[in-house]
Formats: sequence, C-alpha cells, structure tokens
Amino acid sequence: MPAVCIKLSKVKKSMSKNHVFKTVVDQLSIELNNRCTEYGFKKKVTLKLSNLRQSVEALIGPVLVAENKHPGRGYASIHLNKNWYSNSTRYKKNPSYRIFVERAYRGLLHLGYLSQAKAGVSCGSRGLYLTRYRATPNLLKLFDSKSLTELPVVFAGQSEVNETIRVQHTYQKQIPTNQVDQYGQPKTRTVKYTELIEYEDTDQTNQMRHNLQLINNRIMNKWIDLELSQEEYTKLVTLMAKRNKDHLGENPDDFRPLMLSKLKLYRVFNDSDFQTGGRFYGGWWQEIPSEYRDRIVIDGKRTVQLDYSGLHPHILYREKGLELDGDPYDIGLTPNRNTEDTTGFRKMIKQCFNAMLNADKWMQRAPRGSQLGRYGVTWKQIVNAIKAKHPAIADQFFSGAGLGLQRIDSDLAEEIMVTLIQRCSEIVVLPVHDSFIVHHGYETELREAMEDAYLQKYGAMPKLKASYEMRVESTGVPDLGSWNHQSANDDSLVDLLELSESIPNERRLNLFRSRPYSASTAVI
Repeated sequence: MPAVCIKLSKVKKSMSKNHVFKTVVDQLSIELNNRCTEYGFKKKVTLKLSNLRQSVEALIGPVLVAENKHPGRGYASIHLNKNWYSNSTRYKKNPSYRIFVERAYRGLLHLGYLSQAKAGVSCGSRGLYLTRYRATPNLLKLFDSKSLTELPVVFAGQSEVNETIRVQHTYQKQIPTNQVDQYGQPKTRTVKYTELIEYEDTDQTNQMRHNLQLINNRIMNKWIDLELSQEEYTKLVTLMAKRNKDHLGENPDDFRPLMLSKLKLYRVFNDSDFQTGGRFYGGWWQEIPSEYRDRIVIDGKRTVQLDYSGLHPHILYREKGLELDGDPYDIGLTPNRNTEDTTGFRKMIKQCFNAMLNADKWMQRAPRGSQLGRYGVTWKQIVNAIKAKHPAIADQFFSGAGLGLQRIDSDLAEEIMVTLIQRCSEIVVLPVHDSFIVHHGYETELREAMEDAYLQKYGAMPKLKASYEMRVESTGVPDLGSWNHQSANDDSLVDLLELSESIPNERRLNLFRSRPYSASTAVI
C-alpha cells in the first residue's frame, strides 16, 4: 500500500499547474515581439502584447492538436482576407488582422515555426478554401511526446464555437479547372460551400441556446476519449485520412483530423424559420468511423449506444395516422453478390432510403459511397423496391422531407439529453443524430428517456435497438503494453499504474482529473 500511495502522489505531482504549452506560447510571443523588425514592423507591441500572445495560442494550438505526433499529417486553416476580420457577426469573434495575421501568423512563418501547406482558393469575390498551414519540426521539438498527448485536454472545448444555434445554407458552384475537354473548352467541377446566415433571436432560439449550454456544461465536466492500442490508433488515423482523401480534391476544407478537444456541440438549421435541420454537431465522436464508437470511454468508463430503429420511417407513418410494422429497410430485394453480407446490404438500403428522403428532386444515381456494385443491384431497382414497400409514404421521397424529419429527431435528442441531465448529475449523453452514447451503467435510464420522448409526441413506440455489438466488451480490451516495450504484471497495481502513465488515454484522463487550469478563451 505505501508503494501505491507514493505512486499516486507522483501521478498528481506530474500534472503541473502550468502546462508546457503555456511556456511555449510565452516564449514565441516574446521572440515575435523582439524580432518584429525582421518581418516589417518598426516597433514592438506593448499594450497589445496580451493580444499577440492570444493570437499565438490560437494559431499553434489547433495545428499541434491536429498534428498529434504525426509530423506532416495535421494542419489548421486561417482566413487571410483582411475584410473577414472587419465584419463582425454572431458566428465569429473579431480578432485584429494586424495582430493576428500580420504579426502572429506571418511572424511565425518567418521564424520557421509554421509553414504554409496550401494557399487559399477564391472564385471571384468568394473564397472557396481557406489557407492551410502546418507545424514545422522547429515548433514540434519544443514539446515532448507526453506534452503533445496531453494537448487535447489543454484545449478541451476551446474550439471556435461562438454561436451554438446556427442557420446554414449549402450552395453548389461550377468552377473551371486546368483541364480542357475534346472541344478545347475548360472543364469545370462542382464545389459545395456553406454560408452561415444571420437571423433574429426569439424565445425559441434563446431556449435552445440555453439548453445547449446545459448540455455542453455537462459534457465539459467529463473526459471523452478512445481506449485504443497504438496499433488500433494508427489504423483509425489511417482510415480517417483515407476517407477524407476521397473528398479533398473537391472540398479540401472538409478534412477532419481526429481532435479530442472538440467537445462543444451546436445545432445547425437549414432555414431561418427553424423548420428544417437542427441536428447537433461539433463533437469529435460524431466524426470517427462507426466501428470505432465501441471504444469510446467517458471518464475511463466504457459505454453503450442506443438508437431508434427506423426512426424516420416510423415518424412518416405516424404523421399519416398509420403504424409501421416490421423492418422498414427489408424491401424484398436480395443482393446478387456478397449475399452473406446481410448487415452491409441493409446498411446500404438504409443509406439509399435516407438519400431519397433528403433529396428535393429526382436523383439520377445512388448516393456517394453506397457501393451498389458490391451487391450487384442497380439504383433503379432500389428506388422501385423502396417505393413498392412503402406506398403510403411514396410522396415523401425526393421531396426534401428529410430536413423536416431532422428537426423532429433533433428536438427528440434535445429533450432526451436535457431530461437525463436534470435527472442525474453524473449522466452525460453523447448524441450521434438519432442514437446516443452513455456510460454503460446508465443504459436503463437512457432507454426510458428515449421511450418517453417519443411517446409524448406520437403515443406509440418504435423499437429501440441496443447496439450491443458496439460495446467494448465484445471487441476486447486494448493491450496496454502495445504503447511501449514495458511489460507489466497484471496482478501488481504499482506496475499497472506505471504502465497507465504511458497510455495516452490514461494520461489524458489523469490530466483532466487534476486540471487546475484552462486554455485562454479571451477575445483577441
């Protein structure tokens, strides 16, 4: 027992009040100020030195978290258009262009701590992609691997979420490429971009914002992590990079590196009347491949995921006063290839079903990534089979009805999360649209809240599906020793404590538990 007590005291002592990140920010700020004449400034800043420091923190923090000990793979984005800094909206704070861009960003480039990875792209007056930058070896060598592992905790919840109730419109535009067709005309490609829309606050938006504050405050009081071995972590990073790479050619800013510091949720609506959309976004757990959600841990405790089975089809039937029997995605169509993959085939049918609901006009082809060829079926066969299975709601397909359904399921999600927060001070709920992740000990409470929320609205209950295949227990506990070459005696608490200090998710949890500090959130 004395040995264990000594070890625990060392764990607490190792979590210093001032993380090395703070020291590095101070060091770089002083260096920038002292060498400002090298990159175009005649004198140092004095009164605005704190602004310079906050700018340095805001610039290097995200790129270091994204880098995550993989030099050259992680990057962050920055606005370089001066006008962007002069327009203040509800969606963004307004840093000083001269401090943030000219002194901090260009200064860090000049001193060799940052490098520009790719210039931004504009089409006319509209910016398409932001400028992206990376951390250089000069910056990375200021941190040891332990400090880099702990950075997600230092930045927990500090990602830029200035407005939690958002209205967003998505546009498409054809832009020319460097290629030409057989007639010598420039080829074009479709680029999607989003624009945040201003709106007037109402009692409704203020209540939604208040509820989100309750939800985010609860999430911020828990540490959400992934219990992965080094090999599993490498596979995850590789998979996410590959998945994002498929889209980077068309939408480079869609790249989403794994950033455990992204904890704050926000809601995105598709119209200023708040009738469509409204789902919750922003949490890193929503961005990882679904097969890795079984490894999510909350304060070191394993989790379970529950979801409504066929929620949108059930809602559509109930709205028409009808009851849906059976699996809505069992449409009487059988695959001609890979017939044994019934789970994958059903998942593909569900993807096509939802795409048909979300589309506001006829779709000429299946949604991206649906892999119809894998199962030897055609898009026409799927559309006809879905309509034949659901004649009562056939008018809802290709009508854009899905966005209205998202408003309904997001309101259900809000009610479920707020109800459980008010019911128990320890419960935190992680939403993934119409499914929810909680500590496995609160499965019953989550089930009851989901049933109550739906019953209050529709008076009938769709089948709840417990994703038991998404429990950590079914996939095994990671081999903690895979993170280093140290062997440990499983019967020795001292050995396990020593080993846990080398496991990234354990180190982050210990740091979170002993955190006496928080990253600066002051307006630049």
